[in-house]
Amino acid sequence: MSRLGSAVLLGLAATAGLGGEQRPAYQSPFAIVAAKDGSRLFVSHHTAGAVSAVDIAAGKVIWTAPVGGAPAGLALSPDGATLYVADSASGMVSAVETAKGAVAGKLEAGRSVFGLALAPDGSRLFACDRFLNRLTAVDLTAKKAATPLPATREPFWCALSPDGTTLWAANLLPLGPATDPEAAAVLDAYDAKTLKPVAQVRLPSGATDVRQVACSPDGAWVYVVHVVARFNLPPTQLERGWVNNSGLSIVDAKTRKHLATLLLDEASCGYAMPFAAAISPDAKTLAITYAGTHEVGFIDLASMHERLAKEPPARLTELVNELSLLSRWGAIRRCPSGGRGPHGAAFSPKGDTLYVANYFSDSLGVVNVEKAKLAGTIALGPIVEPDLARRGEMLFFDATICYQRWQSCGTCHPDARVDGLNWDLLNDGMGNPKNNKSMLHAHRTAPMMSLGIREDMDHAIRAGLQFILYRQVIEEEATAIGAYIRSLTPRPSPYRNRDGSLTPEAQRGEALFKSPKTACTACHTGELLTDLKTHDVGTAGPLDGGVKEFDNPSLLELYRTGPYLHDGRAVTLQELLTKFNPGDRHGRTSHLSKQEIEDLVAYLLSL
Repeated sequence: MSRLGSAVLLGLAATAGLGGEQRPAYQSPFAIVAAKDGSRLFVSHHTAGAVSAVDIAAGKVIWTAPVGGAPAGLALSPDGATLYVADSASGMVSAVETAKGAVAGKLEAGRSVFGLALAPDGSRLFACDRFLNRLTAVDLTAKKAATPLPATREPFWCALSPDGTTLWAANLLPLGPATDPEAAAVLDAYDAKTLKPVAQVRLPSGATDVRQVACSPDGAWVYVVHVVARFNLPPTQLERGWVNNSGLSIVDAKTRKHLATLLLDEASCGYAMPFAAAISPDAKTLAITYAGTHEVGFIDLASMHERLAKEPPARLTELVNELSLLSRWGAIRRCPSGGRGPHGAAFSPKGDTLYVANYFSDSLGVVNVEKAKLAGTIALGPIVEPDLARRGEMLFFDATICYQRWQSCGTCHPDARVDGLNWDLLNDGMGNPKNNKSMLHAHRTAPMMSLGIREDMDHAIRAGLQFILYRQVIEEEATAIGAYIRSLTPRPSPYRNRDGSLTPEAQRGEALFKSPKTACTACHTGELLTDLKTHDVGTAGPLDGGVKEFDNPSLLELYRTGPYLHDGRAVTLQELLTKFNPGDRHGRTSHLSKQEIEDLVAYLLSL
């Protein structure tokens, strides 16, 4: 068994589901790793609170280990004896004995852990603590707590260079004002030995919803998949990827510089919502799952790099605008994933087979790599008929219902929340971009949009289908999507204590929030902390066309909805309360001390 320090080994305990709600019966396979000998697969079941082992030859599950919460990333020890399972709900990591599926214990790696990476010698585990905007490093041999590594914004996945010296983290969303025309997410790089940041690689303008990152076996390249949002353009059409594209960004691992971003789409057909990035053991093939179109793509890395090497350096930055380029190079093949919503993927040790986690089908796809052809599927449990909310979730993240398959609702609303960008939607005119809003409690916060243009959520859903996806409205689909949005619950803030109580700073901030000294509750009141009205708080800008009043949003999940204000100009809550609060019109804060501002922010982050 691989080493696990006794100081971080915790006894087994029941773990609450994401948001504390009862988990549904669906399996929702999220991530996959293959056993070293190729005989088994290990799969995390995101909505079943479990991890399983699949016998490949028999094509069936041979054990299931209940680990609780919402399992996400996986990491296998060098000897193959221990599987580490990230719980994105609690931030705990379970150590599971792979022989029989026994849970040996749990270690604390953060509060919202998604991706995992294990040092080549198995001595240190790295975890993406997404909502605290950090990674953590857990020494599995010493009696030490996890060491935090600051990240940019919502690190979702991480990967180690083959020699174990450099850790790469993919940040899901951009950090910065949404008014920046170059707004984009970044990759963070760290020295895996000293745990110090060594580089930040900015992705092209509009890079958001950044999912998995992978390092080439020779250590030369880093690959990451993401959305390329054309947020600087009004969404007047969908043809030729006018609104959203899927991108593959390539980073030179030696120089730690962005080389190029290639589009994964064709000229008249999108391959939406790229999720997994997996490299074959022989380093010849990069596999990408398209969660929005239920497919897998295989990129011939040698052909791709050969063509990239022939491009003039000045043209490399323009490749992000060239559709069908990989096809013209003869460097990409695609096939169905065998199910709906493919997430994680893993190659067999021989590299001849790719296994795909089909999230909404509760199954694994088995794909012949040489032929780029689906060879079969493996069921992870009995078929459960999806209820209305589950059907709505499937539709929300399904780009095949969109004209030419360019995007889904979830492309602009990852996890039904925000993408960190401004969009110039045409429902309130042109030339006045607004910041993207979360779908949480949309059914309870009518009217919709920053200017209240849509009467309520149901009208907004139907308008979105018609004018954003360019789809004829089908009532059954719209009703199901509404049921999904109504089913969303707030995720407990990671800025609270683990037992859910407020920190001392947040307690002081709560007193300030509710005090006449600040008058915050004059507008932010009730269960949702909003009066459901529009207000003029002095933040109208030059692009707002004389409009001064904007929707008063709910403050729930404020820790993950930035940037703030109707145009996303405030990067932090500190900026919102100070720099962008002219004349104390957005709460009386000018007289507060620095510590009081910090306390008030601590409370707002706890909501």
